[in-house]
Amino acid sequence: MENNLIESRLADIQHKLAVITEEIEMQKRRRQEMEELKSDLTVIAKDIFNTAVHELDDVAPFVKTGDFTHLVKKLLRNIDAISGAISKFESAIGFMEDAAPLTKGLFDDALTKLDALDRKGYFEFWKSLGDMMDSIVTNLPPEQMKRLSENVIILIDLIKLLADTNFLKALQTTMQTVENTEPNKISKFSLWIAYKELSTPEMRQNFGYLLFFFKTLAGEIKK
Repeated sequence: MENNLIESRLADIQHKLAVITEEIEMQKRRRQEMEELKSDLTVIAKDIFNTAVHELDDVAPFVKTGDFTHLVKKLLRNIDAISGAISKFESAIGFMEDAAPLTKGLFDDALTKLDALDRKGYFEFWKSLGDMMDSIVTNLPPEQMKRLSENVIILIDLIKLLADTNFLKALQTTMQTVENTEPNKISKFSLWIAYKELSTPEMRQNFGYLLFFFKTLAGEIKK
């Protein structure tokens, strides 16, 4: 029985020694890996340092020793402003992401409206108008261009005058009435009836207006 107890203790001791040995080997491997990593990092750091020194040689005449310290202090003094700018930039990015669907909808609507205008011929009209203006500017001398611009202003004033009166509306109503009336339904007038119609106050007033208009026009043309 004592022999069994001794053997059990020896087996336990051997197991513990094996665990300790394995732990020692693991620590040895880790230490070796750290030494190798340290060696590699030393080589890399040395290369980086040499490269940095070589690159900084180009800017050395333009940089003073205290410039880096001044820059670091300035960054530290303005850390709140930098943080605020970054926060605003992040907010702007978030707003752009949120507004992307709305912007896409507006863009699609704009494309639809432009397509509708193109189908109606607006772009072709403006292109033709531009070609016409190019022809006018190319073929007319400056004196005639000036005279044309003055006449255009007069024409605009005439259109404004006609727009403020009932002349165009009355002319449109008259043309529609004549167009919608069949010729066989128009009464036949004798010379006597025509004379009586021309003698009415309304017709005499209208003839007076026309005579005044043409007389004034003739005077202006004569000038």
